[in-house]
Amino acid sequence: MSLPNDAVPVVLNLIDHLHQTRRELRALTRAIEEPPEDVRYSIVSVSHGLHVRTNRGDDDDER
Repeated sequence: MSLPNDAVPVVLNLIDHLHQTRRELRALTRAIEEPPEDVRYSIVSVSHGLHVRTNRGDDDDER
């Protein structure tokens, strides 16, 4: 892949952000797995509602 020299820091920064987001998602997943099943169900239900409102239903295949 060929990139202009001034684009390399931007790409590296984006990769760093991606890795940080993945670490945070793994930590969130672990935190959600700890509570009892009824609490997990409530968390998933609320987060699903947030997903629908955020994406306005544009990405039906992600639900």
